[in-house]
Amino acid sequence: MKRYLGFFFFVAAISFSCEHLPISRGNQAENVVDSFSHAYFLYQFERAMTFTTDESHKWLVYAASNVHQEDLDIMRSQKTSTSVEVEEVEAPENDTVGYAVVSINNYLVMDTIGEAGHIRDNVLYRLDMVKRGGKWKIKMDGLPKEMKR
Repeated sequence: MKRYLGFFFFVAAISFSCEHLPISRGNQAENVVDSFSHAYFLYQFERAMTFTTDESHKWLVYAASNVHQEDLDIMRSQKTSTSVEVEEVEAPENDTVGYAVVSINNYLVMDTIGEAGHIRDNVLYRLDMVKRGGKWKIKMDGLPKEMKR
């Protein structure tokens, strides 16, 4: 009995200590969009690479190189963390291209060179996707751009 109780506490501790993990419900395209968005918009660029095409990696390296200490300080000082909501995923099973729209709240936007970023709410981004080897990946031809409403 003690062994099972210890195992239960171990599993509970792991569950509560993990950051956002890919969800298992929904389809693979939705899971990729959700996981990539949580990693990218929380500035976990190395983790975001696992959900992108190989040719997209250079854009994640570029994004990471533009994060400065002032930006990190702003992110750490926020009382509410960044939230991500997948609004739309268009990824037909019989196609190899698709896209998604995500809404980001309490997000540190870095849009001016040489200046610290600022927090924005309800920002929409479109993410392009491609199917490679039967799996959906985010395809970046640049940094994600805000969609106009």
